[in-house]
Amino acid sequence: MRQVIYIWVLILSGIAMDGAKGQAIRWHSSFEEKVFTQWTDSSGKGLADFFAADPVITDSLFLQKESELTSLCLQLAKKRKKFLAESQFLYYVFKQVHKRYLYHYQPYPLFTSLQDSTYNCVSGTALYAWVLGKLGFSTEIREMNRHVYLRVHTVRSTYLIDATDPDNGFVSDDEMLILRRELWYASNEITQARPCNKIITLSNLAGLQYFNEAVKAFNRGTYEKCMQLLNKATILYPGSDKIANLQSMTQKQLPSVVARVK
Repeated sequence: MRQVIYIWVLILSGIAMDGAKGQAIRWHSSFEEKVFTQWTDSSGKGLADFFAADPVITDSLFLQKESELTSLCLQLAKKRKKFLAESQFLYYVFKQVHKRYLYHYQPYPLFTSLQDSTYNCVSGTALYAWVLGKLGFSTEIREMNRHVYLRVHTVRSTYLIDATDPDNGFVSDDEMLILRRELWYASNEITQARPCNKIITLSNLAGLQYFNEAVKAFNRGTYEKCMQLLNKATILYPGSDKIANLQSMTQKQLPSVVARVK
């Protein structure tokens, strides 16, 4: 009987080698290959990591989508002077981004599904982190076992943004309220895994998007595709326990796949 896992993460143009596993990585598009093998850390790299997971994205399509998101940032920046308090402007950004892109929650959508207003905590948090970074705010992406959210730091204050909660997902400058929210997250961590609440990078978050795609592949029984996705996830997020655990589970399934083919 095929083993099926359900992991909630509220959360072939070229070939390369994954040094950790010694397996060939097959890129599903020339854009994905370029992002992984040619791009260095730059202003557009973090966003490109998310678009690379979608096989239909090309260089020109990425530039178009990046331009659209940049235009959003410029529109938001023009409104900034109208707000006397920093918290008011951040709340305005929170609501405007939700209104434009975050309508329909699904467990495992790609970042590119934002164009259809479909999102989860990974893609929503990534969008807020990128937009707020462009607006000059310092952000801190927090990963839990079943969820990711955002802290926003300013000179005087700290705020919390939960992309999956359009009504109460903006927690203003009150450290006690933020801590209570984080304790509530922890109380909902119904899992046997070790407690987790750590800071990750935008690229790490993109690795979790590949991980989510791998979960879908595993549940369909397409283990070779699952391993390919996990190898890419590892490049973006080395040292992730959840990625390593799924790699181990997938590796155990691969010999049986080969045997059935023979």
